[in-house]
Amino acid sequence: MAGVKELLIVLAILSSVSSRHRRKFPRPWLEDPEENEIPGASGGEVCDSNDCRQISSLFSESMNLSADPCKNFYEFSCGNWVAKKKIPPYEPSWSHYRVFYYTLQQRIRDTLQSEPSPEDILPVRQAKKWFRSCMDSETREARGIRPLESIIMQNGGWPMIMDAEEWNDDDLSWQEIEANYARLMGEFTFYDIIPSRQMRDDDSQGKILIATPDIPLMKNIPVENRNYTAGAIYEQTLRSVVQLFIDHTKADVSEEQLENDITNLLKFEKSISEAFKGKPWKSKDTAGEEDLDDDSSLDSLVEWWNARAKSMKEPEAQIDWRSVIQQFFDITNTKINGDVTISISEKRYFLLLRRILRSTDKRTIVNYIHWKFVSRYMGYTTKKLEEIIFNLAKNEIGITARPPKWFECVEKMEMTNAAAYAFVNKYYQEKTAKAATEMMKNIKAELKHQIKSAEWLTPEARESALEKLENMKTLMGFPDWYKNTTAVVNYYKGLTIGNELLDNVLSYDRYEKKLAIRKFLGYKDPDTWHLNALALNAVYRFDINTLDVPAADFQPPIFGHNVPDYVNYGIAGGVVGHEMGHGFDDTGVKKAANAKEPLLDEAMLKMYFQRAQCIVDQYDNYYKGQTLPPVVQFHLKRENKLLSGEPSMSWLTLGENIADITGLQSVVNAYKKMRMIKKPNGELKLPGFEKFTDEQMFFISLGGTYCDVSTPQFDKLKAEAFDTHSPAEFRVIGSVSNTQEFANVFNCPKGSPMNPENKCTIWLKPGVAPKLKSKRSSRHHWFDNRNF
Repeated sequence: MAGVKELLIVLAILSSVSSRHRRKFPRPWLEDPEENEIPGASGGEVCDSNDCRQISSLFSESMNLSADPCKNFYEFSCGNWVAKKKIPPYEPSWSHYRVFYYTLQQRIRDTLQSEPSPEDILPVRQAKKWFRSCMDSETREARGIRPLESIIMQNGGWPMIMDAEEWNDDDLSWQEIEANYARLMGEFTFYDIIPSRQMRDDDSQGKILIATPDIPLMKNIPVENRNYTAGAIYEQTLRSVVQLFIDHTKADVSEEQLENDITNLLKFEKSISEAFKGKPWKSKDTAGEEDLDDDSSLDSLVEWWNARAKSMKEPEAQIDWRSVIQQFFDITNTKINGDVTISISEKRYFLLLRRILRSTDKRTIVNYIHWKFVSRYMGYTTKKLEEIIFNLAKNEIGITARPPKWFECVEKMEMTNAAAYAFVNKYYQEKTAKAATEMMKNIKAELKHQIKSAEWLTPEARESALEKLENMKTLMGFPDWYKNTTAVVNYYKGLTIGNELLDNVLSYDRYEKKLAIRKFLGYKDPDTWHLNALALNAVYRFDINTLDVPAADFQPPIFGHNVPDYVNYGIAGGVVGHEMGHGFDDTGVKKAANAKEPLLDEAMLKMYFQRAQCIVDQYDNYYKGQTLPPVVQFHLKRENKLLSGEPSMSWLTLGENIADITGLQSVVNAYKKMRMIKKPNGELKLPGFEKFTDEQMFFISLGGTYCDVSTPQFDKLKAEAFDTHSPAEFRVIGSVSNTQEFANVFNCPKGSPMNPENKCTIWLKPGVAPKLKSKRSSRHHWFDNRNF
């Protein structure tokens, strides 16, 4: 379900920006939180901290106060944000999340661009050197594309940029060229080799994943359905890059040969791209994919692969998997035996790949391998190549300017643990960690209460669910090993960083693969986190029943002592509740505490999916018949046999919708209980929001974080990606309309859109909110697609 999440996060494009764009850059929340800490509140007082003023301004800019919150709470929370459509020229979409994200990136920039000090440990000095090498455009221009050209020529040359007589067809096989690049950068062209070792207590099992790769420039602009036709922007991009290399080498390449090479390369890449999606859906080339288990030995994989080649009467199997795996591990001189576990889930792609390779001439395959290499590293060289990528992004996602150079360099920083180590030492306060821990404890306790109160669960099922929740591990803030400078230094042992950006990126790519192999071989690496501490996100990991919530989620204005707790719980608390909810969504409910056995028996699963069906039906009304491709429907039907009807968008987004609904129901009640105990007289008011109750402000804080607006191009891209998250509006109205507490605090009439007669819920009784006794009378007034 996280597959397309990167699509909404990977937004930095390239290069520097003019001073007029810098003046438009979002104003940061960079004041010292110690100086802005608000005092204890008594009812009616207004918060005057900088963070309160900033978050209040953001809410005011976003809300449409003329809208009825009981008819459409998203319009109420985000109507003006959507209507004004104020998207910075260097962004394809603009949301509260992106505002918070830019503030975070500015703090990281300040950390990285500060002068090295004697107190800096080696990895921090290296990270600062990396940042300087990225900012040093002059050196990169002086080197030009010579470093890329040198590497290409060492691997037999790129046929399409060479004189016709210069390229030797008999020099190197395409398999040898691919292997050479894999040794250089730790990455193959047609597949990803990923050593993996999951560690749960004393249980440790290593396996090698064989996964589908990215197509060229996919990491820069993640376009789901690329246009490969002649004259399209991608063809222009390829042509511009090739022509730049031809001009540099002064090769004599005929127009006819260049046209043939470009046409053949695009046709080849299109076939690869379609194979990712399982096209053609039915083919004799994919027969026998069920004959190999997802987890098998290397010997079994080779036997299966060769048997398929024999059955198709192929002269060769195209890919020697034993050699491929060994070549990857050669980077650390590690010998791999035939009994090692191999996990290959996308067997259909690899069977289609073999047919594609078999039917394609060597020149085209070699051209593609070199193009894959160049596209991976061209953004770390000259302004001209950066400009080419920007022009592609301009067309594909609708940006009209480049982001600030410093922002690009923060995004390109691969030494995230080193940067995070420096960041948390500067910005992450102990009292913030304590407050965040207490909030997470409160949310977990409320979820526990809901599970205990679920009348439809048998005692055995309830005990199993509570055991899973009790054993749900939370990794919050940053890894404990950051507290040990020796551990941080050892983590980067063997990594060399210099003054040249391209060299640094290549060095890190090799180091990263070596580190993955060390982990696979049983190295007790302390890095058990899935997200780094600088990620403005959170994730629940089904395989180890663990919740990662990085330090970035607890930075002002998302969380802090200088804003009221309804902001803390509404924004950061909403993230935590959502991720905890994933532990019991349509995937999590099938995994017990040990992530190996089923959480519920068959009878209980049927009961669960009967309640989940209510959510499916509700969101079907939102999507209004939007359809899915047959391949997606097929997989959804296979995974969710207990749902009725035909697979739809509401099936695809079910897990996220369940997490939204159950998460909100946990967080709102956790907030109310906390406030009545700790702040019985109420909290400080945000400036301009004096008429709203604390509970209403909680929902306004939560709803506002989904305010999101995009360029038409980016909207199209998101629709084609079939994201497992519902659109921002559906997430807001879907979750609040199923939460009785929302209807209570906004006095929504029974039967109104946000207070329907029939509510969908997993644990609670439909339409029931826990009754809490308040020490003051409640006052009711009618007054972004976050990707967590």
